Amino acid sequence: MERLKAFWRELTPQLAWLKSFENPMKTILGYLAIAGITSATFVAFFKTNPWFLLLALLPAVVFLTWVVAIAAERSAGPIMWLGENLQTDELWSMLYLSVRNSGNGEVIAQVYATELRDANEERLHEIASDIEIHWRGLSSSQQMTLFTDKVGQAGVLRVGLDTPGNPRPYLCSPSDASDGFKPVPLTGSVPLDQRQELRLTLRVDFRNMIDNKIVRSKVRRFSITPDETSTIGYQSRPID
Repeated sequence: MERLKAFWRELTPQLAWLKSFENPMKTILGYLAIAGITSATFVAFFKTNPWFLLLALLPAVVFLTWVVAIAAERSAGPIMWLGENLQTDELWSMLYLSVRNSGNGEVIAQVYATELRDANEERLHEIASDIEIHWRGLSSSQQMTLFTDKVGQAGVLRVGLDTPGNPRPYLCSPSDASDGFKPVPLTGSVPLDQRQELRLTLRVDFRNMIDNKIVRSKVRRFSITPDETSTIGYQSRPID
């Protein structure tokens, strides 16, 4: 099913430009109708001249074969599956993203926080350039390899509960520390009830095991909002 979805996602854009011919074709058919040339005229012509029908259909057959081949080639190999939302680990006070390779082969997976904006879509300075995200269970020197539905958990954000009533969110970047990551603060010492929504952009890359080139890449955005009813002080939701 995942393979079919991937194929359809690649095929749809290839066929989308055909919609641009809709209005011109209607105009041409309208002029033909005015000239007295109807569908019945074409049917009668092609019945007596079947080779013309084959010649007329040949470009369409070639085009469809071409776009199907391109979609099949692009959907072959690894298929990236991402969790719809960031999941919560209450024990570690962490929000994490599940990543899976649903396709063929083995890839190196990497996750980056690329952008941070506020509720008004104003860019915030806390992320000036890409920040790599820690893989749970791995040290900074280890790579996350995904194959045959193996799921990796990217520990995106951890909430520091060291200050009661004022939990602060941190990005988790790979580190040689004992827990495998170093905290990158996303807010200052602002009280929880005065904070606004944070909109975090993540990019997930799949890299070839041999030449390290990117073979798949996706971008997802998540809203991170303070929530005093949450055990970790924050909740997330995907942004379309």
